[in-house]
Amino acid sequence: MNVMPDHQTSPGDLLQALLAAMPSPIAAWSLDGRLLGCSAAFAALLGHSEGEIAAIGCVSLLEESDREAARERITTRASGSRISWSFRARLLRADGEAIAAHCRVVPLVLGTAILGDLFEVVELVDATSKGEALAVQAATYAELFEHISEAVWQMDDRRRMIWANPAAERLFGRTLVELQRTPMREVLFDEGLRGVADIRERFDTGQRVPRRIEARIKRPDGEVRWLGGSLFLKPAPDGRFGTSWIVARDITAVKERERALTEMATEARQQALLDPLTGLGNRRAFDEALLACRDQESPDRHAIIVVVDLDRLKVVNDEAGHVVGDEALRATAVAVQRRIRAGDRAFRIGGDEFAIIAYGTEPGPLEARLARAITFRDSMPALLASVGSATVGVDSDDPVEAFRIADLRMYEMKRNDRRR
Repeated sequence: MNVMPDHQTSPGDLLQALLAAMPSPIAAWSLDGRLLGCSAAFAALLGHSEGEIAAIGCVSLLEESDREAARERITTRASGSRISWSFRARLLRADGEAIAAHCRVVPLVLGTAILGDLFEVVELVDATSKGEALAVQAATYAELFEHISEAVWQMDDRRRMIWANPAAERLFGRTLVELQRTPMREVLFDEGLRGVADIRERFDTGQRVPRRIEARIKRPDGEVRWLGGSLFLKPAPDGRFGTSWIVARDITAVKERERALTEMATEARQQALLDPLTGLGNRRAFDEALLACRDQESPDRHAIIVVVDLDRLKVVNDEAGHVVGDEALRATAVAVQRRIRAGDRAFRIGGDEFAIIAYGTEPGPLEARLARAITFRDSMPALLASVGSATVGVDSDDPVEAFRIADLRMYEMKRNDRRR
């Protein structure tokens, strides 16, 4: 701004007259930072009188973070520079409130001499504007991430750790610096490394990327922990895999409970499929195995269904009691298991009736072994059994029908009573 005084008016008076006529918030400062004058709008904006503004000084009217830049501008102007500046700054009001504004500083020139600066508030910035809101939001999130219990970390496109909050450092058992120096293979197990590679491949090929993740991690103390959470991907400028954000928590206790429940469920199912007296599979287990024959059949590997029924168990129960009868059933179960191969399966499917499912053998020799007498007590006669068999795919393609045929053949042998 050039000030050109006439012979009757001093430069100071002219400057004051100009400032008084200015409708915008504007102040004039000397080269050493003293107030030369300000407009009424400037004083009203800050809530100070002109004398109070002069006492505070141009640098101290700004928030702490803006003062260093103001000192540099004063030094630059004092060196003779006529440069103008436009910038954003926060001005401190008399009530302590900081107001954001777009400001402009231009040189105050008298003829060829530089007197100082004209500082103008061009536009106030609403704190709820997009830029301001984003800054406030970013600061809020940064503080939130520092204090939340969830682990939050960021990784680049090469799977290197960029940032991690304190909860993440506690989860991994390493500081951010240590995480940045530690190879990923020392943190994740092989399945986790494969999962990361799969996510990247899915993203780069346009496939759906899972949002929920679970992985085992290795801590430096040797402890293995489970983490589970959410994955957020930010594409690179070329649209390919870029940075990723993970928000997770320690779910080791949850996984332990799941494992315990699975084991309990498995044990309960196994118990539900066992005959409590003999330890063999029960009728339910046999029915399931019978239906599964269809899936395990092959042209050169037929399933053989064998039915074994003890003869005259009722006589044993009546003459020696049910305790001895139970002993006879257990002895039969032991004998059956010894007479079949390791891959064959034996079941108790009724009171004194047993069944065997075998693969890749001949029914005749198997029947002969199962029909041999069973000795279980010196004081009791040997147990005899009637046996019948059928081959799935030979006698019938339906395993249930093959079982019915084997059962009929067993009863036919019992009726003929050939060995009595």
